[in-house]
Amino acid sequence: MPGKKAGSSEAAKSRSIHDAPGILVTGGAGFIGSHLVDALLSWFPTARVTVVDAFTYAANAENLVNARRSGRLRLVRASVEDRALLRDLITPEMLVLHLAAESHVPRSFADPDLFDRVNRHGTRVLLEAARSVGVPRVIHFSTDEVYGSRLSPADETSPFAPTSPYARSKADAEGEIRNARNAGLDVTVLRPSNVIGPRQHKEKLIPRFIELAQSGRAFQLEGDGDQRRTFLAISDLVQAVRLIVQKGAPNATYNVAGAETFSVREVARIIASAMEKTCRFEHVADRPANDRAYLLDGAKMAALGFQPRTGVQEVVREIMTGDRGAHAALPGRERRMSIAAA
Repeated sequence: MPGKKAGSSEAAKSRSIHDAPGILVTGGAGFIGSHLVDALLSWFPTARVTVVDAFTYAANAENLVNARRSGRLRLVRASVEDRALLRDLITPEMLVLHLAAESHVPRSFADPDLFDRVNRHGTRVLLEAARSVGVPRVIHFSTDEVYGSRLSPADETSPFAPTSPYARSKADAEGEIRNARNAGLDVTVLRPSNVIGPRQHKEKLIPRFIELAQSGRAFQLEGDGDQRRTFLAISDLVQAVRLIVQKGAPNATYNVAGAETFSVREVARIIASAMEKTCRFEHVADRPANDRAYLLDGAKMAALGFQPRTGVQEVVREIMTGDRGAHAALPGRERRMSIAAA
């Protein structure tokens, strides 16, 4: 009942988030989401985690094998656009992490309506549900691509200049966040660099290049192959989230910059060297909106104590040797996290 939830939300905001009985993660069966679920179960050893995931091609139930062992995971197969379901699942004490999204740039040109529906409208539905229940905080995962191609680092106040339907949909989602903030919901936004690590779908650059090398095929370079990307290890992103949950300011936005920047051609050479393969290139047609570079100013996160530590070479080795849980601790391995409510 609306009255009951509203009253409960005031009580929730008056105590520490670590006392909350639950956490909700949208997109939690995907690459990034599943690593965060593992970490959350460790940080909050008495909390139950509810994962809402539509299980599109990029999700994988095997990503949650470790989490299932905790006995504190609830997995709900559903779209983030299901307003009624979200209102039933979300409780006033919950910390909500919103990762559900379509993220593959080439696919966004083929089906821009899908990206708008899931990324923008889905975010709106999630925020409306969270606000109606009165949760203390929502953490939303955006992207560095909202800034467009940059030859100098963008800070959190830099203007948006998205160049693909994917980036546009994520920028529009942040418009929904501004509306939610104006309506009184505390929403933290993360704009990370290109996140890499085990469990990442093979359509992404590094898993795709590893697969090509394993099969003895040439590395396919779209265009000249000199497009530059900054890479953020999933282990570093997880630690950034920990800092934001502990120390982040209300309604704040944070760039989460990776440790290293390389061209696509240089990434291929790193992978070839790690796999002791000959580095051969095949130039293929460039894809639309293949921006020259994405660069972030990470000073705001650095002020919270964040420092990315894991480079591309180490991540490539981790992917090649399999997911050993190095990035997100299994339940019980870390100390309990104590976090003050905003």
